[in-house]
Amino acid sequence: MIYFVDEDIQYSREFSVPLQMRGHQLSILPNADVAYDTLENADDIDLVIVDIMLATGDVQTSRFSSSDTDGFLETGLLLMRYLSDLRPEYFPRKFVVLTAAGAKLIQRVNSVCVDLDVPVLKKGDFRVPSTLANSIEGILTERGN
Repeated sequence: MIYFVDEDIQYSREFSVPLQMRGHQLSILPNADVAYDTLENADDIDLVIVDIMLATGDVQTSRFSSSDTDGFLETGLLLMRYLSDLRPEYFPRKFVVLTAAGAKLIQRVNSVCVDLDVPVLKKGDFRVPSTLANSIEGILTERGN
């Protein structure tokens, strides 16, 4: 299963179609809390595509606070850290970042992801869904899935 963690459901669906047409099963997780709750026990993880500027569930009850995520700009990074600590048999090896972060944030993202050996893809580089599918399949092959 490929999990797509992004609050932009329309984008996620559109860019998931080529992967589904190639035989991959996909699940869209619309925020960090749903992603955490799903992935903490999932046993069918091939890859998790994570947005960095990621929405949370209810702000009052979310495990992802504004202060811990730089005003929710780095929610995806915190999600990756939490799941890597919780499920080292899967993470961080099964993560791929897909982000539209600006220049300042992308420096932070790249720094964290280099340390974790997590590929970083920029949404702006993928205008056509099939090109993202090609990159994701390349990462799956490279990571032995």
